Amino acid sequence: MSRPGGVVLSERAQDLRDQLDFEHSGYLNPLYPLDPSLWTQALCDRFNASIDRLLALLRREIGADYDILDEQVRYGEDVRLDEYLAAHPGLARVNEVQVSTVRQG
Repeated sequence: MSRPGGVVLSERAQDLRDQLDFEHSGYLNPLYPLDPSLWTQALCDRFNASIDRLLALLRREIGADYDILDEQVRYGEDVRLDEYLAAHPGLARVNEVQVSTVRQG
């Protein structure tokens, strides 16, 4: 019996992938996704660094048999955030993702 093809990732790589998936789910503005993200620059920097770590880990684990393209947009604090928060006093900057802003089906 043959086994379907695929790549097996370490638990570390899977955990980092899942963490980034959850964090990314909190990037969108909770009121209206097209409005500025509430992420601080510090959170953007941590997320971007984690993306770089995941890419390096995947490239080590998968090896030279595959090419992994880095197409992930690197985030930065939205330049409109101060103005947006002034107009929406019930909102605040997000420095840590605790809740997903993506609605589940």
